[in-house]
Amino acid sequence: MIMRAVAVKPLIKNSASLLDIPKPVINDSEILIKTSRVGIDGTDIEINQGAYGEAPENEDILVIGHEAVGEVVEIGAKVTDVQVGELVVPTVRRGDFKKLPGAWNQEGPWFSLRVFQGISG
Repeated sequence: MIMRAVAVKPLIKNSASLLDIPKPVINDSEILIKTSRVGIDGTDIEINQGAYGEAPENEDILVIGHEAVGEVVEIGAKVTDVQVGELVVPTVRRGDFKKLPGAWNQEGPWFSLRVFQGISG
């Protein structure tokens, strides 16, 4: 399956483009979100200006647009507090974060992913 994404070649100025890329394969502790809306902010602009950014391991591109809303379409076997079909708002931030009420936290050495649940309206 293919998905569309805005991506850059890290550290290469003005390299942002709309690409068709393979759908990610998740592991047991990850979730897959089908994005409904996404925003490009100052961080993404700086990444496109070549100021910083790093592609995931074994990749040449970095998908940008980390402020979004979408639907959970797949969950890993170890994920218990997020369900397929839920609307969520993922945010990615560097550093250590405490788990917030109503948030799913997946912490790694470089980032924390929080998925805020209970979106309505």
